[in-house]
Amino acid sequence: MIITLQNLITSSLFLILSLHNLFESCDAKCTPSSCGIFPNISYPFSLKGDANKCGDPILELACENNVTYFSLDSHRYYVKAINYSNNDYYYNEPTMRLVNASINNNDIYSFPTYSIYSYNFTYAHPNRLTNLSPINSLPINFISCPNPLINSSLFTDITTHCVSNSSHHRYAYIKIGRMKASEVPYTCGVDLIVITSWDFKDLNNVSLSEIHASLLYGFELIFCPYCGASKISLIWEYRQIFFVIIGKLFI
Repeated sequence: MIITLQNLITSSLFLILSLHNLFESCDAKCTPSSCGIFPNISYPFSLKGDANKCGDPILELACENNVTYFSLDSHRYYVKAINYSNNDYYYNEPTMRLVNASINNNDIYSFPTYSIYSYNFTYAHPNRLTNLSPINSLPINFISCPNPLINSSLFTDITTHCVSNSSHHRYAYIKIGRMKASEVPYTCGVDLIVITSWDFKDLNNVSLSEIHASLLYGFELIFCPYCGASKISLIWEYRQIFFVIIGKLFI
């Protein structure tokens, strides 16, 4: 039994090290780029127009007026943070945090006008965002109803701050967290969904100011070119098994 455990540990270590080494294959002679708050943009990221072309094409950033942008599904996002190795037990691949560039920092009632959530990164999506996947994220659901909700304690009412594009007045709400279709109030519809990596204090009591803060904080994406159809879950499972085995050996 000990031999079997040793073989499994060795195989797990080899897998993790092999995956990690994929990010260390960049030519060391590549010169980092800079833009705004990022003085050393390097592999796997790069800036559009760089002569050395060292980064992965999927992670090509743009620099305009000393502000770093990233394009997702033809929409522009501010790049707020880049981590080349986030020292997480389960995720040790490059990540970046993005914020919808259309959101007004000084307007608490400024909301996104298009959706982006987990579905955008799955194989089922017609314009799948290849090799990228959200982590530590929660959906922000924008809901509209023809009538006011009787029990709206779990929803944030934004009706007075929204302008309807139709001739019929509708009531608008926001719900933070994952929702099943059966949980959408009767006669209501989900207009759009976005994601955030903001750490909410209480999902059952969310203020409009905290929602605005979460939108300005944005969401994290991990770059995972080797994950395939199963994406991050496969790597998570291998690492989880590895750490469980190690833990049992020392009990």
